[in-house]
Amino acid sequence: ENKIVKNLNITAGTLTLGACELIVLGNVNVGTSTTSHCVINVNKGYLECNNFASGRNGRIYMNDVNSYMKVKGNFTINSSREAYQLNAGVLEIGGNFTGNLYYDDRFIAGGTHKTILNGTGKQTLSFNDKQMCFNILEVENTSEEGIYCDGAILARDFRTNGCNIDLNLENGRFGWTLEEDEIFYGDLILLGDTLDLNGHTLTINGNFIQPCGNVVINGGMLDVTG
Repeated sequence: ENKIVKNLNITAGTLTLGACELIVLGNVNVGTSTTSHCVINVNKGYLECNNFASGRNGRIYMNDVNSYMKVKGNFTINSSREAYQLNAGVLEIGGNFTGNLYYDDRFIAGGTHKTILNGTGKQTLSFNDKQMCFNILEVENTSEEGIYCDGAILARDFRTNGCNIDLNLENGRFGWTLEEDEIFYGDLILLGDTLDLNGHTLTINGNFIQPCGNVVINGGMLDVTG
């Protein structure tokens, strides 16, 4: 059945939501204070909380198209490998995203899974794993501060929706459509969206680095000298 609780601490075993709603008025902690493996399986359900944190023994499973997690505050993960099965559903985050991963751990979403960043002020993404990858990452934060990350964000589909995004990269740009031939002197880092050559030539006198986004040649030419 649907439930409303104050706080939720999972210290052992698996909590499966089924098709029910679980509203946590406070915070959710999964495996943050235990040596036992703990799992929260959103399944076909809906989970809403203030802040969410998973420890090194915490696991998050979202494998159903109807699974939905709404974190109104910060989302923090400190977990070991194989901790995440994020293949479907939606993860909505209104605060900061922090990933402290260990050794060869990975936070890699796939399938149809979507992460939405929809805070009303500055949202900071920080993670120590540069290979961490979202599947669909959609920004709905329309604040002036927008999204900040110290480096590129990896996502198979990065939907910026014209929101303010600062990735602290001097040569970084989001995709655009060429209206004439263009020349870049130095490196170019494609941060997301679509770079459409639109029948023109884009010359990069340096390295072309594509951590994210799509390149559509579209009758044009991409000339990289690096």
